[in-house]
Amino acid sequence: MEAMTAASVAALTIYDMVKGVERGVEIRAVRLVSKTGGKSGTWERREDRPGGVSASAARARPKPGDRSAGRIGTKRKRA
Repeated sequence: MEAMTAASVAALTIYDMVKGVERGVEIRAVRLVSKTGGKSGTWERREDRPGGVSASAARARPKPGDRSAGRIGTKRKRA
């Protein structure tokens, strides 16, 4: 629970800093992928991605020039 709260607060903090530059920024998902310990033991999310995309493919590194967090990672000339 504490990790989910921390991830949400971090995402909201980044959103707050980026929203002035990129109005269309959004937080798409904060969800539990896996956990260990506690009374229920180990738990992992089942693959529920549409089109059969594996978790490793979904976490693939971004390619140069891909958009990430607004305009970061793009090359734009200033007029």
